[in-house]
Amino acid sequence: MSLLIITHDLGVVARLCQRVMVMYAGQLVETGPVNQVFHSPQHPYTRALLESRRSLNRPSNEPLIALEGNPPRMQEKKIGCAFAPRCPSAMQICAKKAPPYEHSLQGSVHCWLPEAKQRKATLEVVP
Repeated sequence: MSLLIITHDLGVVARLCQRVMVMYAGQLVETGPVNQVFHSPQHPYTRALLESRRSLNRPSNEPLIALEGNPPRMQEKKIGCAFAPRCPSAMQICAKKAPPYEHSLQGSVHCWLPEAKQRKATLEVVP
């Protein structure tokens, strides 16, 4: 038996779910086991979601971190990554071309950033 829970309450996800699918602007951006996604998020939106929640590690009077900008208008056709205008790690390609899914045994991420990191690491190794 399966149960699909749609929520913005990450505490509910942490308590009840084994796997999580993170969406932004109606598109899947990251999937994986809850522990893996919560402790090692690969997509900048997932990281922003996790940073915006209350935590026992943070003083209660410390303001929550909020994303800059506004969500995209859903009725407008978007080229590239829908999160690019709000993403602190956005690159030029993000605004021009939709990112591919990067699959692994642990999950998947729909972002140019992991590919860029991998490409950079490969370039640094080659003399």
